[in-house]
Amino acid sequence: MKLLSAQVSNYKCILDSGLVEIEPDLTCFLGKNESGKTAFLETLYKIHPLATEYRTTFNGLNDYPRIMRGTGMLNIAEFKPIVATFELEDSEVKEIEDLFGKGMINSRTITVAKNYGNELLVEFDINERAFINRVAMKNDLGPTTTNDVNTVEELWHKLTAMENRSPVVEKLRKDIEGFDLTNQVKQQLIPHIPKFIYFNEYSLLPSRFSIPYIFQSQRQSNHRYFQTARALMRLAKINAHDLTQGEYENRKAVLEAAASQVTKEVFEFWQQNQELRVDFDIDFKPGEDPKHKPPFLDIRIWNDRHRVSLKFSERSRGFVWFFSFLVYFSELQQRKEKIILLLDEPGLGLHASGQKHLLRFLEERIADKHQVIYTTHSPFMIDTSKMRRLRIVEDHNTSGTKIGNNIRTASQESISPIQAALGHQLTQSFLLGPENLIVNNAADTLYLQVISTFLRGLGRTGLHPKWTLIPAGGIENLPPFFAMLETEMQPSVLYNVTPKITETLNPMLESGMLKREKIFPVTEITGTSEADLEDLFNPGFYLTLLRGAGVADLREEDLPDGERIRERIERFLGKKINTLEPALHLMREQGFLLSSISGETLDRFEQLFFNINKSIQ
Repeated sequence: MKLLSAQVSNYKCILDSGLVEIEPDLTCFLGKNESGKTAFLETLYKIHPLATEYRTTFNGLNDYPRIMRGTGMLNIAEFKPIVATFELEDSEVKEIEDLFGKGMINSRTITVAKNYGNELLVEFDINERAFINRVAMKNDLGPTTTNDVNTVEELWHKLTAMENRSPVVEKLRKDIEGFDLTNQVKQQLIPHIPKFIYFNEYSLLPSRFSIPYIFQSQRQSNHRYFQTARALMRLAKINAHDLTQGEYENRKAVLEAAASQVTKEVFEFWQQNQELRVDFDIDFKPGEDPKHKPPFLDIRIWNDRHRVSLKFSERSRGFVWFFSFLVYFSELQQRKEKIILLLDEPGLGLHASGQKHLLRFLEERIADKHQVIYTTHSPFMIDTSKMRRLRIVEDHNTSGTKIGNNIRTASQESISPIQAALGHQLTQSFLLGPENLIVNNAADTLYLQVISTFLRGLGRTGLHPKWTLIPAGGIENLPPFFAMLETEMQPSVLYNVTPKITETLNPMLESGMLKREKIFPVTEITGTSEADLEDLFNPGFYLTLLRGAGVADLREEDLPDGERIRERIERFLGKKINTLEPALHLMREQGFLLSSISGETLDRFEQLFFNINKSIQ
């Protein structure tokens, strides 16, 4: 199942969060301290938790908002503070239909809730008639028996009313007496509901722990570091039987191999200091707590630069968090069930570049298999190329915490991390001019500049000097980009036309954020239904640029059919191409390459420049 949305009501500071859509990969909750971000994660965790050190149940006395008591609530135990919507996957639908009948599932969407009495409530829409059809076929019931029957109860009454029932019919009648089909389907669905894991500061590894304590299977796994320590032992492939006091060489080999394995895993993504490595040691001396028996595993971090090791807990707070989380994540990889990972302020102690590495880890190692929901107020935990992931969390005076994705209506304080993230990205690449033309990427900027200069040299129309070209990094970045600009600014947009372009442009046009006379689709020039800027070139010329840049050596007749040359090339190669390299090649070799450019290509670019220049006030 995939989590589609969730809504929290009457939980601590959240009176009604509103319906919050959840992304299939990463969802980022952005808001000030005390805005309600943690409260939202807490309710999600409690709906179907994987037991850890964190509280897994609702407590009406502590969790139900005090402000709402005495306002007519009849039974707090029955109130549902969290309602979530999930979508069934193909395999899950098939499993239900194999058991109960083809067409049993009317809707792939199911609703899962939990009340203050901690009951798990699952609602779904099924077609009982499909089950009747299956039963009828299996028991050779004639059509006259089931034609007017749509529920199991109706079928039981129909069979009961029959005279001279055959043994098969009588057995079926007894089997379905009191049969609760909805409950049967529910019991099949519940194991497929993803488990929620909540990771915060309480899950951090200690520098030293008892190995027998961790390996005891009867031990409750709710100790503050139990899950993470157990994950470390699995990642390191440490077996308690290999660490006997008498077998020094064997024990040393096991520890060195384990340290090497953990070092490899952790330092692939920890880029702050590559001169560190993990060291393990064993101590057989009894500890103070009789429950924690020897041997003890000591975790130390060796620094090659300073030729010294320190206890794990004496490293920086950011390193301890990052190390613990990566180790904890290894536990997820061992689990077969679906997991949704909840991270509260991940990497708060990390340097800006460390937070970027953490975000890369979430992208590359987790998000393709498990949904991740995290809270932050750091600009470096925001991917400005994927602003769809952002949910703004704000605590309003009268209505409590509200969560949404409308950046334009959010307060300045709430969106300041977004501004910082965009400012960090944008100020390094351009300065706004008197007339600003937003283009797709840096390659488009180079093509427009080179061809414009060449046309003007021929006495023809090029881009007006007032234009400042701004690469946006993709059309999907337009809404947040416009939201960050002063309201009186109205940049123009030159955009590639792809199948999903209307999903971005139409809402902006309807809201008035973007004016229709300020947008210039490439298809206006090409006359096709789809086009990228590269399609203004003749296909042979663009393939020459690819060849000269060392990107690919292709012939047009080898490519599949299509309107967009770049999309055809990528389909043929089975991968994305670096769009900047051919543009750089044209810029470097323009004296030679432009001597062979076709007249049709120049006509298309000139017409584009003429159209764009007309919009200058």
